[in-house]
Amino acid sequence: MGGSSSIRTGSSSSGSRTYSGNQMLKQGDQASELATGDAVKENLISRGLLGSGVCRDKVDLAFLVDASGNKDQKGHQHFKTSLAIVKSISSMFVINQLHTHIGFVVFSTNSQVVLNFKTHFDLKSVENAIDGIRYTGGSTNIGAGLRIVKSKLFDLTSRRNVPHILIVLTSGKSTEDVLVPSKALRDSGVTVFCIGIGNMYNVKELDGMATDPDAVTCF
Repeated sequence: MGGSSSIRTGSSSSGSRTYSGNQMLKQGDQASELATGDAVKENLISRGLLGSGVCRDKVDLAFLVDASGNKDQKGHQHFKTSLAIVKSISSMFVINQLHTHIGFVVFSTNSQVVLNFKTHFDLKSVENAIDGIRYTGGSTNIGAGLRIVKSKLFDLTSRRNVPHILIVLTSGKSTEDVLVPSKALRDSGVTVFCIGIGNMYNVKELDGMATDPDAVTCF
């Protein structure tokens, strides 16, 4: 069972904790997106997975991003916020064949691999690929996305003997189980972080996916 290595933006009433006032990140606020990226990096540094400063460590870093929803303005904004956070975090790493490799899966009703660890080896090409992702809407099938991340990214295209990190960004509750596929990832050596966007994600679900020990960063 995972601990609560969760980075949460917004507030949620669907779990055991709520955050408000100056603890909240305003969606679409670039400073907030950068702060979220900084929080993720500080958490990784505290675990001894990364060094400080611009990261030149060898890392296979994957993102699983939620494109679900009703195609309303709020759902699209959540998606745009998630992509901005991904860009913010990616910019903190030296992306090339020797150092950091980036993987990216987008999920809703179905899941799609946008980047695997063997396709893009500079920040600009990663950002261009992210800019080309379209919001789909649909159901929030995080469980299927986790399985795709393991089978198509880490099992097939990752490197041995480097840290494997997954950051899940979601604005909702999964339609399928997340505990079994997230445990499979953690058991294979992947460190899992979760970022909740908006106010409809489920805190317990994020905690169930994330890696022990508890290291909660709240805004």
